[in-house]
Amino acid sequence: MTLDGLGMVAEMHRMSLQIQQANLDAQRATDARAQAIQRVADERALADAERFARLEEALIKASIRPHSPSHTPAQLNGHIDLQRFRTSDGPVFTGPYHETEPFLTWITGLEIFFSTKAVSKDDDKIRITGTLIKETNLLSFYSNKASKHLGTTWTSFKTALFTTALPIHWRTELRGKIQKLHMGDTESFSQSNPVLAHCNG
Repeated sequence: MTLDGLGMVAEMHRMSLQIQQANLDAQRATDARAQAIQRVADERALADAERFARLEEALIKASIRPHSPSHTPAQLNGHIDLQRFRTSDGPVFTGPYHETEPFLTWITGLEIFFSTKAVSKDDDKIRITGTLIKETNLLSFYSNKASKHLGTTWTSFKTALFTTALPIHWRTELRGKIQKLHMGDTESFSQSNPVLAHCNG
């Protein structure tokens, strides 16, 4: 082999070694990137597992915490939580205004509603009553006068409702109707008309 041929072989060998070295460097860089990506993924998985464990612990604590019963929205001192109290099944007064029997029927239903829902505080009864009035004149009375009755008795407020909603001589008119009633032999006087109980009040 000539000197030129040996030089060429040496040059090819040197170039081959450089290519191998470049491939090794590229492989090392790829491996380093893969390791860095794996490290980040492992750290993220560990952080996710810790967050999941904290969330699971919080859910367990929340599920074993004693809850107050949802059917009795009572607060301290026996007052009703008015934001949670449901009036949708309560009796609604729609009128007509100055008609005795619809109003007395509504008042009776209201008393039963309060008893059933265990509403015992006078202020709560007054506030809840306002949500059950849809008749314009009585609603106007409520919006103007109800706040003045807070702190007084339910009976006092109810008397004011009677004065506003019923005609002046409603008792006299009702007594006149009672005198004209004819009851059967098996029917008691109180069974003939349940609103008569309010006549003597």
